Amino acid sequence: MSDRFIWLQDGLVIPMAAVEALLAVENAGHRITIDGDDVLIEPRGTVDADDLQQLRKWKQHVLLLLRYTPSDHHLRDSTITAPAVGPIVRRIS
Repeated sequence: MSDRFIWLQDGLVIPMAAVEALLAVENAGHRITIDGDDVLIEPRGTVDADDLQQLRKWKQHVLLLLRYTPSDHHLRDSTITAPAVGPIVRRIS
């Protein structure tokens, strides 16, 4: 399990390892899409075996991330406040 997380709007929490797995494949020039419960890779050359292994490991989180659509209503309407992102963190001294 990853020990680092990304907090997105509406309480969605994704392990950083899932984001890194997705970005590694995209940064290598491959296109990633979803079809139902499948992650599809449109390869531009050979896909690294380690990258595929990480995508498989984090598939459920990658699917959540690819389906995620943040709200941008607060950017177009000044009467709407921006949604909270991230946990409330308090420093304990």
